Amino acid sequence: MNVYGAAQEENKAKFLTELASLCSNSKEPYVVGGDFNFIRFTSEKNKDYGLSRYSNIFNSTIASQELIDLHMSGGRYTGSNYQTNPTLLKLDRFLVSKDSEDLFPSVMVHKRPREVSDHNPLILSIKANQPMKHFTFKFELS
Repeated sequence: MNVYGAAQEENKAKFLTELASLCSNSKEPYVVGGDFNFIRFTSEKNKDYGLSRYSNIFNSTIASQELIDLHMSGGRYTGSNYQTNPTLLKLDRFLVSKDSEDLFPSVMVHKRPREVSDHNPLILSIKANQPMKHFTFKFELS
């Protein structure tokens, strides 16, 4: 699943509810990636403003759905506000179900240089020589 989390305060709770619902209803291994518009920890921001209440709900959603937040190589932050003294944040990530991690234990996330957007692109990859286990892939439009 590709996500773009709500940027508006009034839509953040609905986004997290929908995320939890999609994860809990999935019967297959899955990956959720994109711009969640939440930080999880104060270390995911270069300025100390603390966490929002939605950060705690986001962390609770990740824990309750037993999601794994994949480690990202190439730097700590994925977004910038481009000010003179920029705020840098980690808003983009890949979360995987436990079943996905079991299928692809060598999965990696690589941060690429920012060229056009105010966010760095992320590349999800698996080791090329890793044997692929049987899995089902579905692409659904709604």
